[in-house]
Amino acid sequence: MRPLVPATVLALTLASCSSQTGTVDDHPVSSTPSKPPMSVAKAKTALLTLRDLPAGWTGGEPIGVTPEDVRPRRTYAPAECLELFHPEYELGRPSTAAQATFDAEGDQRIFETVQSWPAQQAALVQKVTDALPRCATFTVTDPADIKTSFKVRQVPLAGLADGVGLRAQITGDGGGFVMYLVYVVRGGSVLHLHLNGDKLTEADVARTARKATARLEAARK
Repeated sequence: MRPLVPATVLALTLASCSSQTGTVDDHPVSSTPSKPPMSVAKAKTALLTLRDLPAGWTGGEPIGVTPEDVRPRRTYAPAECLELFHPEYELGRPSTAAQATFDAEGDQRIFETVQSWPAQQAALVQKVTDALPRCATFTVTDPADIKTSFKVRQVPLAGLADGVGLRAQITGDGGGFVMYLVYVVRGGSVLHLHLNGDKLTEADVARTARKATARLEAARK
Protein backbone atom coordinates (compact mmCIF):
# COMPACT_ATOMS: atom_id res chain seq x y z
CA MET A 1 0.00 0.00 0.00
CA ARG A 2 3.04 2.30 0.15
CA PRO A 3 2.66 3.88 -3.32
CA LEU A 4 -0.16 6.14 -2.13
CA VAL A 5 2.24 8.28 -0.15
CA PRO A 6 4.92 8.71 -2.85
CA ALA A 7 2.23 9.65 -5.37
CA THR A 8 0.98 12.43 -3.11
CA VAL A 9 4.43 13.71 -2.31
CA LEU A 10 5.64 13.47 -5.89
CA ALA A 11 2.81 15.79 -6.91
CA LEU A 12 3.92 18.21 -4.21
CA THR A 13 7.58 18.23 -5.06
CA LEU A 14 7.40 18.05 -8.83
CA ALA A 15 5.11 21.05 -8.76
CA SER A 16 7.79 22.94 -6.89
CA CYS A 17 10.39 21.94 -9.47
CA SER A 18 8.63 23.70 -12.35
CA SER A 19 8.03 27.40 -12.72
CA GLN A 20 5.00 28.67 -10.95
CA THR A 21 3.72 31.65 -9.03
CA GLY A 22 1.83 31.83 -5.75
CA THR A 23 1.80 33.70 -2.47
CA VAL A 24 2.13 32.52 1.10
CA ASP A 25 3.08 35.77 2.81
CA ASP A 26 4.88 38.97 1.93
CA HIS A 27 8.48 38.18 1.03
CA PRO A 28 10.23 40.68 -1.23
CA VAL A 29 11.31 39.42 -4.64
CA SER A 30 14.93 40.26 -5.41
CA SER A 31 15.45 43.03 -7.94
CA THR A 32 19.27 43.00 -7.87
CA PRO A 33 20.54 42.56 -11.43
CA SER A 34 22.36 39.31 -12.18
CA LYS A 35 24.00 37.86 -15.27
CA PRO A 36 21.61 37.43 -18.21
CA PRO A 37 19.50 34.29 -17.70
CA MET A 38 20.94 31.10 -19.16
CA SER A 39 19.52 29.90 -22.45
CA VAL A 40 17.58 26.62 -22.44
CA ALA A 41 20.57 24.96 -24.09
CA LYS A 42 22.85 26.20 -21.30
CA ALA A 43 20.36 25.15 -18.62
CA LYS A 44 20.36 21.63 -20.07
CA THR A 45 24.15 21.47 -19.80
CA ALA A 46 23.84 22.51 -16.14
CA LEU A 47 21.92 19.31 -15.33
CA LEU A 48 23.46 16.14 -13.96
CA THR A 49 24.32 13.33 -16.37
CA LEU A 50 24.65 9.58 -15.82
CA ARG A 51 28.43 10.06 -15.65
CA ASP A 52 27.91 12.08 -12.46
CA LEU A 53 26.07 9.24 -10.71
CA PRO A 54 27.13 5.77 -9.51
CA ALA A 55 26.50 2.75 -11.71
CA GLY A 56 22.93 1.52 -11.79
CA TRP A 57 21.13 4.78 -12.53
CA THR A 58 19.17 5.27 -15.76
CA GLY A 59 17.44 8.18 -17.50
CA GLY A 60 18.81 11.70 -17.39
CA GLU A 61 17.44 13.01 -20.68
CA PRO A 62 17.59 16.83 -20.37
CA ILE A 63 14.29 18.53 -21.19
CA GLY A 64 13.53 22.21 -21.66
CA VAL A 65 10.52 23.25 -19.57
CA THR A 66 7.87 25.78 -20.58
CA PRO A 67 7.02 27.74 -17.42
CA GLU A 68 3.39 27.71 -16.31
CA ASP A 69 1.44 29.57 -13.64
CA VAL A 70 0.08 26.99 -11.21
CA ARG A 71 -1.08 28.01 -7.76
CA PRO A 72 -0.87 25.57 -4.84
CA ARG A 73 -3.92 23.29 -4.67
CA ARG A 74 -2.99 21.79 -1.32
CA THR A 75 -3.38 23.21 2.17
CA TYR A 76 -0.32 23.46 4.39
CA ALA A 77 -0.62 23.67 8.17
CA PRO A 78 1.09 25.88 9.22
CA ALA A 79 0.65 27.79 5.96
CA GLU A 80 4.22 29.12 5.91
CA CYS A 81 5.57 25.55 5.57
CA LEU A 82 4.74 25.73 1.86
CA GLU A 83 8.06 27.63 1.69
CA LEU A 84 9.97 24.37 2.18
CA PHE A 85 8.55 22.71 -0.94
CA HIS A 86 7.71 25.74 -3.08
CA PRO A 87 10.17 28.58 -2.38
CA GLU A 88 10.12 29.55 -6.08
CA TYR A 89 6.40 30.38 -6.13
CA GLU A 90 6.90 34.05 -5.34
CA LEU A 91 9.63 34.65 -7.90
CA GLY A 92 7.35 34.71 -10.94
CA ARG A 93 8.08 32.86 -14.14
CA PRO A 94 11.76 32.19 -14.79
CA SER A 95 13.24 33.12 -18.13
CA THR A 96 14.42 29.55 -18.74
CA ALA A 97 14.08 26.14 -17.11
CA ALA A 98 15.31 22.60 -17.75
CA GLN A 99 14.86 19.31 -15.95
CA ALA A 100 16.03 15.70 -15.85
CA THR A 101 14.89 12.54 -14.05
CA PHE A 102 17.02 9.58 -13.00
CA ASP A 103 15.86 6.21 -11.65
CA ALA A 104 17.59 3.27 -9.98
CA GLU A 105 16.62 -0.07 -8.51
CA GLY A 106 14.67 0.03 -5.27
CA ASP A 107 12.37 2.93 -6.22
CA GLN A 108 15.24 5.41 -6.07
CA ARG A 109 14.70 8.62 -8.00
CA ILE A 110 16.47 11.92 -8.55
CA PHE A 111 14.48 14.76 -10.10
CA GLU A 112 16.48 17.89 -10.94
CA THR A 113 15.55 21.28 -12.29
CA VAL A 114 17.60 24.35 -13.11
CA GLN A 115 15.69 27.62 -13.45
CA SER A 116 17.09 31.03 -14.32
CA TRP A 117 15.85 34.58 -13.63
CA PRO A 118 17.37 37.92 -14.63
CA ALA A 119 17.70 38.97 -10.94
CA GLN A 120 19.74 37.59 -8.05
CA GLN A 121 17.86 34.96 -6.01
CA ALA A 122 20.13 34.59 -2.96
CA ALA A 123 17.19 35.26 -0.61
CA LEU A 124 15.56 31.94 -1.57
CA VAL A 125 17.93 29.83 0.52
CA GLN A 126 17.49 32.11 3.54
CA LYS A 127 13.71 31.92 3.14
CA VAL A 128 13.81 28.12 3.39
CA THR A 129 16.23 28.23 6.32
CA ASP A 130 14.06 30.75 8.18
CA ALA A 131 10.96 28.55 7.81
CA LEU A 132 12.65 25.39 9.10
CA PRO A 133 12.43 26.07 12.87
CA ARG A 134 8.66 26.61 12.61
CA CYS A 135 8.13 23.70 10.20
CA ALA A 136 9.87 20.81 11.90
CA THR A 137 6.49 19.08 11.68
CA PHE A 138 3.52 20.01 9.47
CA THR A 139 0.70 18.50 7.45
CA VAL A 140 -0.46 18.85 3.86
CA THR A 141 -4.05 18.18 2.80
CA ASP A 142 -4.85 17.63 -0.87
CA PRO A 143 -8.11 18.50 -2.69
CA ALA A 144 -9.44 14.98 -1.97
CA ASP A 145 -9.00 15.70 1.77
CA ILE A 146 -6.11 13.22 2.06
CA LYS A 147 -3.69 14.34 4.75
CA THR A 148 0.05 13.67 4.73
CA SER A 149 2.34 14.38 7.69
CA PHE A 150 5.92 15.64 7.39
CA LYS A 151 8.81 15.72 9.86
CA VAL A 152 11.62 17.84 8.41
CA ARG A 153 15.16 18.69 9.45
CA GLN A 154 18.18 20.21 7.74
CA VAL A 155 20.82 18.03 6.10
CA PRO A 156 24.45 19.25 6.16
CA LEU A 157 25.93 20.06 2.76
CA ALA A 158 29.60 20.33 3.65
CA GLY A 159 31.56 22.72 1.47
CA LEU A 160 28.49 24.04 -0.34
CA ALA A 161 27.69 27.74 0.04
CA ASP A 162 24.32 29.35 -0.77
CA GLY A 163 22.50 26.04 -0.53
CA VAL A 164 20.24 24.18 1.87
CA GLY A 165 19.35 20.48 2.15
CA LEU A 166 16.26 19.00 3.80
CA ARG A 167 15.34 15.50 4.96
CA ALA A 168 11.60 14.82 5.19
CA GLN A 169 10.08 11.81 6.91
CA ILE A 170 6.65 11.41 5.34
CA THR A 171 3.70 9.51 6.78
CA GLY A 172 0.26 9.00 5.26
CA ASP A 173 -2.48 6.44 4.73
CA GLY A 174 -0.22 4.39 2.44
CA GLY A 175 2.70 4.13 4.89
CA GLY A 176 5.87 6.17 5.18
CA PHE A 177 9.15 6.93 3.47
CA VAL A 178 11.98 9.48 3.38
CA MET A 179 12.79 12.06 0.73
CA TYR A 180 15.42 14.77 0.40
CA LEU A 181 15.23 18.26 -1.11
CA VAL A 182 18.16 20.49 -2.04
CA TYR A 183 18.11 24.12 -3.16
CA VAL A 184 21.23 25.89 -4.41
CA VAL A 185 21.39 29.44 -5.76
CA ARG A 186 24.04 30.85 -8.06
CA GLY A 187 23.21 34.41 -9.08
CA GLY A 188 19.83 34.31 -10.79
CA SER A 189 19.88 30.53 -11.25
CA VAL A 190 18.19 28.09 -8.85
CA LEU A 191 19.08 24.40 -8.70
CA HIS A 192 16.43 22.13 -7.18
CA LEU A 193 17.02 18.46 -6.41
CA HIS A 194 14.37 16.02 -5.19
CA LEU A 195 15.74 12.63 -4.18
CA ASN A 196 13.97 9.63 -2.73
CA GLY A 197 14.73 6.00 -2.04
CA ASP A 198 15.43 3.92 1.05
CA LYS A 199 19.01 3.26 -0.06
CA LEU A 200 19.97 6.93 -0.29
CA THR A 201 22.06 8.32 2.57
CA GLU A 202 22.72 11.89 3.62
CA ALA A 203 26.26 11.47 2.30
CA ASP A 204 24.78 10.50 -1.09
CA VAL A 205 22.61 13.60 -1.04
CA ALA A 206 25.50 15.94 -0.20
CA ARG A 207 27.73 14.35 -2.85
CA THR A 208 25.00 14.65 -5.52
CA ALA A 209 24.34 18.26 -4.52
CA ARG A 210 28.02 19.17 -4.89
CA LYS A 211 28.24 17.54 -8.33
CA ALA A 212 25.05 19.25 -9.49
CA THR A 213 26.31 22.60 -8.21
CA ALA A 214 29.62 22.18 -10.01
CA ARG A 215 27.77 21.59 -13.28
CA LEU A 216 25.60 24.68 -12.69
CA GLU A 217 28.66 26.82 -11.97
CA ALA A 218 30.40 25.56 -15.12
CA ALA A 219 27.34 26.30 -17.25
CA ARG A 220 27.16 29.87 -15.95
CA LYS A 221 30.72 30.75 -16.95
